[in-house]
Amino acid sequence: MELADGGGVQGIVSFYSDTAEECSIYLSSARWIGIDSVIVEIPGPGILLTKNASIVAISFLDPQ
Repeated sequence: MELADGGGVQGIVSFYSDTAEECSIYLSSARWIGIDSVIVEIPGPGILLTKNASIVAISFLDPQ
């Protein structure tokens, strides 16, 4: 996912909302990707991104 600040977050989509008013997405095995392309693992099972995360784009990648 590309964020408005130029950074991003990557992970496995585990859950997501299907309403625009309360949009959110939960990524497991997540990691931050900084604007300088440095990757930082997010400790714990995952991260919940809400509409306040300023998501610009979402890319779905083939795991193979």
